[in-house]
Amino acid sequence: MAADYPGIDAGFAYATWAFETGHGSSLVWLTNNNPAGIIKTDGSGEYETYASQEDGIRAMFELLKHYCDRGNDSVARIRNVWSESEDIEIIIQMWKEIVLEEN
Repeated sequence: MAADYPGIDAGFAYATWAFETGHGSSLVWLTNNNPAGIIKTDGSGEYETYASQEDGIRAMFELLKHYCDRGNDSVARIRNVWSESEDIEIIIQMWKEIVLEEN
């Protein structure tokens, strides 16, 4: 699926998924197919639910693309609009570990 989003680094997307889901163990992932704590846009504050994990992953890539298309061109900028927590260094470290595993 990452090939459909050439502007999004697959390792960064994977690190985002791994962090947000606790490496696939979060209830939001397991019950809502939500790979990244994506909140509904209706203002309810509830997590979005997707029909399948593939649909959820696609929504995560779309959200990352949306952020990048608006000039958020670094991990810090993306995470600052994505999350309220100070998780930038954690995501970067996870991303580095993923890249090292691939090589």
